[in-house]
Order: sequence, then C-alpha cells, then structure tokens
Amino acid sequence: MVVNWSAWRPRLLYGAFFVAAFLLALRQTFPVEAVKERLIVEASRQGWQLSAVEAGPAGVVGVGLRDVTLKDRSGLSIPMDALDVTLPVGALLTGHRRAAVTARLYDGRIRGTFDLAAGPRTVDLLVEKVDLGQALPLRKAAGLDLEGVLSGGGQVVLPADEKGRPTGQVELTVAGLGLAAGKLPGIGLTLPKLGFGNAVATLKLDAGKGTFEKLSATGGDADLVADGLSFTLQPKLEYAPLFGRATIKPSDAFLQRPEGKTFKPLLDAALGGGGAGGWTVQVFGSLGHPQVRAGAGGAPGMPGAPIRPAPGGGRTGNAN
Repeated sequence: MVVNWSAWRPRLLYGAFFVAAFLLALRQTFPVEAVKERLIVEASRQGWQLSAVEAGPAGVVGVGLRDVTLKDRSGLSIPMDALDVTLPVGALLTGHRRAAVTARLYDGRIRGTFDLAAGPRTVDLLVEKVDLGQALPLRKAAGLDLEGVLSGGGQVVLPADEKGRPTGQVELTVAGLGLAAGKLPGIGLTLPKLGFGNAVATLKLDAGKGTFEKLSATGGDADLVADGLSFTLQPKLEYAPLFGRATIKPSDAFLQRPEGKTFKPLLDAALGGGGAGGWTVQVFGSLGHPQVRAGAGGAPGMPGAPIRPAPGGGRTGNAN
C-alpha cells in the first residue's frame, strides 16, 4: 500500500498544530495561584512554612515556584532555587494520575515521582549532584562542616494510613566526602580536615527501621566503614533513635603528614589504642543529631559498652 503523503502531510501538520496549541493554552491557563496556596496549606499541615518570591507555570501541567524557603517551627530554613510540582503528560494520556516534585537546591536537584491514587504510594526518588558543603541543615545536624557531592536514587512505598510503615531501598554515593576541622560530637575530639574519598550507602526501610546495609568510604585520608547502623522510623526523622558502630582507619600517608602525627596520639587518648583494623566508635543519639563515643567492649551499661536495640525500638547501654 502506497501512502499519499501529499494528502496526509497537511492533516498531520494541522493535527500537530492543534495539539501544540491545546497544550500551550492548558499551560498558560493553569491555576497557578490556587495550586500555590494549596501547597502552602499542605506544607503547614506537615509543620513547615512555605514561602516563594515568584510563581508561574511549570512543564505542561504544573506550577513552578522560585526563590523558595521551607522553614520548620524551630526556625530551621531550607532555601531552594526552585520547586516545581508537575503532572507528567504521558501518565495523564495513559490514564495514570501521577505527580512529580522537583527541588533545585545546593547546586543540585532532588526529584520525587509518585501516584495520586488512594492506597499505598510508590515514590521514585532521584538525587543529582547536591553539594553537601552548602547544606546548612545537614551541617547543623552533624555538628561538622561536610564536603562532597551527593547523588543516587531509589524507591520507597508509603503506607495508606498512619499505622503502616514505609518500605523500600535507597542507594546513594558521595563524591569527595570530607569533614572540615572541628570537634566530633559526643567525644569532643578535635578533628583535622579529613577527606574520605568516595562514599557509598545502601539504606533499606522495613519493619519500622531504616538499616544501612552498606555504608563505607574509601580512597581518602581515612577509610570509614559502618557496622549495623540503623534507626527507628518515626514521624519526625530528626529525632529517630540511632545506633550502631563505625570504624575509622587513617591511611599511612595521612599518618606521616604533620597533622596526622599530631592527630594519632589524640585519637589513641580518646578512643584507646587502635589496632591494624583502625579505631571503632559507637554511634548513638538521633538521626538528626548523631554522636559517637569510644567503641571498646564492656558490660552493658558501662562506658564503652555496645548499644543494643531494646524491644520496641529503644536502646540499652550507656549513651552518655
């Protein structure tokens, strides 16, 4: 069968023009202000104050906010260059109600895509080149200035009601992970500037807990490996109980440098003599305010004793 393109070409062009004009009109007439107000209300319900300098259409169907600030009740602010909430056209055309939320912050991008239908929601996450050195909230939580570029992604299933618990897995990498000079929370040990090379992390969410199945950094001034690090999920993740262990092993090259020669005696005094495997510390506190202490063995409840999860998600052992 021979197609008469001279007859079909004008029809296809008119059809394409109609679709383009319809989508453009849909974009320009999208109720931007109404959606913006709804976003402010929803953020307020979650305990956040949302403000934006400018609002306009985004994508084909959606709203884009510029110069955005998220602030919680404690006054902690998260500035964003832009926050876009869009409805993917492809999903709409196939009968699926999906939304995409994209935040541009710290020279990178965080994107979450999820279904709008009732029931459990599957959220696809994507993190692209977020500069940790600019993340002031993370700096306040860690108690130290962090360096590195965060990327990764994963999938999380959110329950349909408050009694349910999220499940899923997230994989992240940090290129050029490092710490600026400062005191280590919990021990008070003054650290020199340290580079940990590239870090990888695999976080699994299940049974009301978040467990780091893998968390390590290699190739820098020191290798860092976490062991059994997990936290108990709760509505405010900032205060989710955190427990586990981590091992730090400075490289021979770092120990030969002047700052390394000065640092090793301090490390021995604070954590005890490290063997060939490095120094072990116990991690405790909360996800938003982690602390560490010497990780030598001992009886439960004594200084240096391991922190063991207690029934119901708590912990035993001395955390002071």
